[in-house]
Amino acid sequence: MPPHPQIPRLTDIIEAAERVRGLLEDISLESFEADWQRQWLVERGIEIISEASRHLAPELKARQPQIPWKKVVGIGNILRHDYGKHRGTHHLGAGKGKPARTGKNLPR
Repeated sequence: MPPHPQIPRLTDIIEAAERVRGLLEDISLESFEADWQRQWLVERGIEIISEASRHLAPELKARQPQIPWKKVVGIGNILRHDYGKHRGTHHLGAGKGKPARTGKNLPR
């Protein structure tokens, strides 16, 4: 029996979130802002999460209403199409002194 068609997308989301989380562990906002390579890696992870989320069934998304699915899709559009206008971490939802905690709502 072939795997459920949603499993590859969910796997992509979980793997990207874990990688982004690893990149953001124990780093200050100032260090993150000074590290363009880390920023690119985080942005790529967010793009993967965003794109994969676009292909999830509405019924599956409805099971996780605490995740702002429209915003997840929207940030990918911003990163893909408006990248030159939004340099810096403000578009990543960074908080006070720390980069955003991407993937915090995903099950471990």
